[in-house]
Amino acid sequence: MSAKYSAQFAEVRKLIKAKGLFTDAAVDSHSMEYYNHLGLNEFYFQTANPAAIADNLLAVIAARALHSASGADYFPEIRQVDEKTGDVFALARASLTNRKASQNYKVEQQFELEFLDMGLSSNKQQMRMQCYRSTGSVFGIDGDTERLRTYFFQKPKFPLKPEELSPNEKDLSKLLDVDFYASKKRTVTASIFEKLNSQVVDDSTGLALFVNVVGARSFLRERLAALALPFTPPRPSSLPPLALPVEALSESPPADSAARGGEDLAFRRGPHTEDFFSRLGDCVTMWGFYSQRKYVEPLANGATVITSFIETLPVKELVDPDMAEEDRIDHLLTALRMQFAMPKSKFADFARDRLLTVHEAAYAMSACQFALHFSGTVGHSFPRLEKLVKQFGGKNLTMQEVYELRTRLKTCPFSEEMIFKVVEDNPEIVKLLYKEFESLHNPRMKRGVFSEECELKEKILRLDSSEAVPVFLKFRLFNQHILRTNFWMNSKCGFAFRFSGAFLPASDFPVLPYSVFFQVASKSVGFHVRFADVARGGVRVVQSVGTVAYERNKRTVLDEVFKLAFTQQFKNKDISEGGSKGIILLNKAKTLPEAQLLTPMAFKAYVDNMLDLLLPHHDVVDLLGMSEVCFLGPDENTGTGGLVDWAALRAKERGAWFWKAFTTGKAPSKGGIPHDVFGMTTASVETYVRGIYEKLNLKEEEVTRIQTGGPDGDLGCNALLQTKSKTIAVVDGSGVVYDPRGLDAAELKRLAHLRFEGKPTSAMHYNPALLSPGGFQVDQEARDITLPDGTRVASGFEFRNTFHLSSYASADLFNPCGGRPASITPQNVDKLFDPKTGEKKFKYIVEGANVFITDDARRILEDRGVILFKDASTNKGGVTSSSMEVLAALALTEEEFNEHMQVRDMKNPPKFYREYVQAILKRIRENAKLEFEALWNEAKRTGMHRCDLTDILSQKIIELKQDIAKSNALWHDDALVNFVLQTAIPDILVPGLISVETFRQRVPEPYQKAIFTTFLASRFFYKQQFTADVSAFAFIAYLDEIKEQMVAGDKRQN
Repeated sequence: MSAKYSAQFAEVRKLIKAKGLFTDAAVDSHSMEYYNHLGLNEFYFQTANPAAIADNLLAVIAARALHSASGADYFPEIRQVDEKTGDVFALARASLTNRKASQNYKVEQQFELEFLDMGLSSNKQQMRMQCYRSTGSVFGIDGDTERLRTYFFQKPKFPLKPEELSPNEKDLSKLLDVDFYASKKRTVTASIFEKLNSQVVDDSTGLALFVNVVGARSFLRERLAALALPFTPPRPSSLPPLALPVEALSESPPADSAARGGEDLAFRRGPHTEDFFSRLGDCVTMWGFYSQRKYVEPLANGATVITSFIETLPVKELVDPDMAEEDRIDHLLTALRMQFAMPKSKFADFARDRLLTVHEAAYAMSACQFALHFSGTVGHSFPRLEKLVKQFGGKNLTMQEVYELRTRLKTCPFSEEMIFKVVEDNPEIVKLLYKEFESLHNPRMKRGVFSEECELKEKILRLDSSEAVPVFLKFRLFNQHILRTNFWMNSKCGFAFRFSGAFLPASDFPVLPYSVFFQVASKSVGFHVRFADVARGGVRVVQSVGTVAYERNKRTVLDEVFKLAFTQQFKNKDISEGGSKGIILLNKAKTLPEAQLLTPMAFKAYVDNMLDLLLPHHDVVDLLGMSEVCFLGPDENTGTGGLVDWAALRAKERGAWFWKAFTTGKAPSKGGIPHDVFGMTTASVETYVRGIYEKLNLKEEEVTRIQTGGPDGDLGCNALLQTKSKTIAVVDGSGVVYDPRGLDAAELKRLAHLRFEGKPTSAMHYNPALLSPGGFQVDQEARDITLPDGTRVASGFEFRNTFHLSSYASADLFNPCGGRPASITPQNVDKLFDPKTGEKKFKYIVEGANVFITDDARRILEDRGVILFKDASTNKGGVTSSSMEVLAALALTEEEFNEHMQVRDMKNPPKFYREYVQAILKRIRENAKLEFEALWNEAKRTGMHRCDLTDILSQKIIELKQDIAKSNALWHDDALVNFVLQTAIPDILVPGLISVETFRQRVPEPYQKAIFTTFLASRFFYKQQFTADVSAFAFIAYLDEIKEQMVAGDKRQN
């Protein structure tokens, strides 16, 4: 190089000698070595000016002097920035062989953060990158692994503005840097980029990694030339332009290494990829390779392609020189995919530090999260309390309250820091635990059998650590009870595990769930609990802004998902699906917008991980031994943005036969039946309201009413549309509107209709001109205002939240259709009574919102004369509608579903869809009326609280469902089964669209059985004095009655 660039070489030496820091002989010697033996890429000498090279060479000479004097191998990072363009040149020492915890690793982490922005954590544009490794050592023969890396960062020049481009764009001419595309169109490089970009765009999760690998030395040379970045002529700058002329590729690899090929990795940038670039280099080094060249090419649609040309390390530098190169390549690729799926954590550092392999680190991380979330306990004495509750019939304490108490008392014996330290101190035990895990669940290995008493357990028990022993025993529990895992799938969005509920301690979970799914993803952990094989429930995302909120949510998330699934089980008593619930706990976020950004990503990972375990796959060992389906629905933070639509379509993409039924709450165009549009939940709530009116001979128009939840919400909006009562106050998120003479009914309906027109609406949109002299509106943002009667309101926010407890809140009926959970508790329930007379301010309470009132507060209200019906009975219209949505999806073929259930125009839906919706509303009102009558009559007969009767009735129905399911005699009576199915299923579907025989051929037997058992059990107990010990003879008589109807051909409801 010194001869080829002789003028530059002379100028560099002159500049260095002028500084007078080293002797002329030293400068000449080091300059000759720098140009001719260090092996820097020729591109560097082609484009850098002499002043920049002189500065870099001075640093090299100084580092060598330090090394010679002290043995230190320190080399400074050199960085030069082009002030005009913002382009950056950097020179840094390459990593020590197989030691990624080195200067270069930290340097690349910093580059990743400053210039590559893989995690989209800043508003800076991602830069392009070229990196070259020197072929010679910076410290001479004694340090022959100490190479230098040169980095070139350049801002891409895209042809279009971001707002002009779709994230699904596939045309490379619109996506690549204009100079790069101009030089690469119609080349091998372009075809590779086109293929990878198409894969990224077609991946609806946005979370997958796509890999293109080339090998063989001869083809590698061709690819090196093909992937060379475009040449830009030199310019008068201290920073060389990002350009790689083909001529720069003339030098050969080192004689003691063998080129293996190149790898192209493509993905969509996001929070999950924030540190993938630095971890990528770690994987390459771990398996005995190094990257001679690597490039990062951002695409304008959010995709990124990283290209590395890797070569084998010298044999003497390999950790396992006996491993075949093909095996190391295979290990490298699987490790890359594992690193991509693995969240950023302390456990990833164990792989970096070579304490564990990537797979072992991923296992330790998953087992750690399992231990953290499934180790809390209240101790062995707690079951006594549960037995007392059962013994005394829950008169003063319900099972839900028992679970709430358990949540408060439960403590986890471990912290994440403690488990991390235990793993760090005992890597050999972790390796043995991983081998046990692998032997049980790796499909590529001969399957082992878990042994409770074994040498591994003995080694754990012999550890001299009171912390390590329980942690590692919990890891073994994790290994033992996994029934399915996607751990060994090449493409995954996280790590998912399926358990039965049997591993949960009875002291903490007196009613064991049917199944537990547990997931660890990039920015979240996920849970799914269901209490029956056929079960359905919503999936919510729990967002935590700040450390305090996150620690609280992390501590209670398992109990929350268990309690919600258990409550759903009770609510679903008269539909075919049992109760389930899913919760995705996001990592701590600094701001709410950050949490909202992570939400769709976490939801998609959760759904895809669940599909990994529901669909058969050759990389999943199935210890469950049977197929299963989970049905999901929208919940907090998942009901908007088309997430449940996406989940169904994703299931279809992956070939799931149940995709149409996988999620409820879909858009009508996807076959969904929106609860709000048709007022499904309100239909059941209003059935209870009108049931009270009928029992007490009240005229609806004369009943005064207050409701929380306004025209902008599902329940509040539909309540305003359906009621004929005199509404005197509406409270919603915007504030309070109140008129003691009654709010204008037409105006309230106008506000409600605005919601369905897609226009803004709320209580604050009420026309103030319609208020009487005593009426008012208080915006939740209001401060220091005076009401018409002279009352001062300091905070509109606080006034809104406590309005139902204020002196203004007095009416015949209170109908909470929105608001915060536990808004009425034993501590504030006295405010629902007149402080002077003790008279109740509400005669009737029909709950629409979930858990607005606690059970103990409900009992106080009922004891003091309030007629109250709780949420688990009143608001089940939504779950009934969702159940019918699932039913149609399972029963219809894809062609029938497309014709009859997918709505192109809501103003003109298919005839079947329109009539099916009406049949669902009829069934909702029918079920609500039956339960209302059962609760009213039993409360009158026994004097028990209605809120407790709801739970007793649910429990009785659920237990009878389980007993019927065990009876083969009933299920094998085809005539009985057919009759019950035809009675339970709306006529418009069976036999209106398909016959019962066709239905039974198409719908899975467990689902048919669930319909059969649910209908028999619920209709039986709705007719009984259900708190009494109902004899088996009563049920036999009930069956005889059904069979008589069969003979008569009568399909009247039973």
